[in-house]
Amino acid sequence: MAPSPTALDMTVDLTSGPAREVKKRFADPRRKLVQITLREGEVLAKHHAIHPITIHCVAGRGVLRIDDTEVSTVSMAPGVVVCLDERVRHELEATPAVSVLISFFRPESS
Repeated sequence: MAPSPTALDMTVDLTSGPAREVKKRFADPRRKLVQITLREGEVLAKHHAIHPITIHCVAGRGVLRIDDTEVSTVSMAPGVVVCLDERVRHELEATPAVSVLISFFRPESS
């Protein structure tokens, strides 16, 4: 029997709440979805993920800085999706507030 679909409401109030808010929205053995909301110019400091990720802007505006062979910058706005390979360093700055959905993809277990 196939698993039932999961629908997520990504609506967020960018004008009130903590400067940084992290909510796990979904998790199973192969995927994890986390919504990160940054307010008041908050910065999610440079870091990396151990598996490939996508970063999908669902509300507001921000700047995503990506370290690769050269540093690149992506203006985040609703509808913008960035795909990153594992271990690519990046940081996100709210300008002035942004909410993104991070999709983590884990390898299949053997």
